[in-house]
Parts: sequence; structure tokens; C-alpha cells
Amino acid sequence: MSKSQVNFGIGNIVNPFKSELGFEVITNNSAKIDVSLTDLYGKTFKTTSYSVFAGVNSLSLKGLDALPAAMYILQVKNKETVINTMVLKKN
Repeated sequence: MSKSQVNFGIGNIVNPFKSELGFEVITNNSAKIDVSLTDLYGKTFKTTSYSVFAGVNSLSLKGLDALPAAMYILQVKNKETVINTMVLKKN
């Protein structure tokens, strides 16, 4: 599926990450999205909201230096869709 066919999705992700997790959100419509980073036990370490526009949006979660090296879940959601993807934090 090409990026032009995606209604809402995650594009490129910097994985593994260190102090900043960069990723792309692809959408056909302008919207508010919520992004969170949780560990595998469900503990939330970072949450934020972004306003995105139709097309490819380059976003990042910053200030992640203090997190221990481990697997995490990046969750991106809009009104209709929740996307979870695994990411790896390296020190």
C-alpha cells in the first residue's frame, strides 16, 4: 500500500532510538492525534497531542534520555483508529 492510499498510519520510525523518537504520521485529513509511549506492562512514560495536516507529518517524542533500554509501545490514535507499534530504546 502506498503512502497516498493510507487514510491514517505510521510511516518511517527511528528505531532503535536514544533520547528522541522520530516518526511520521500519514493522514488524509487534518486532525488532532494523541501519542503515547508505554512499556510492555502498560506503564505510560510520555503522552502528547499533535495537530496534523493531510499528508506526511514528521513528529518526535523528546526527552527520553532517562528511560531504561527496553522495548516500548508507541501508540498513535485519532478519533477512529489506534495504531500500536513496538520500538526499542537503546542507551
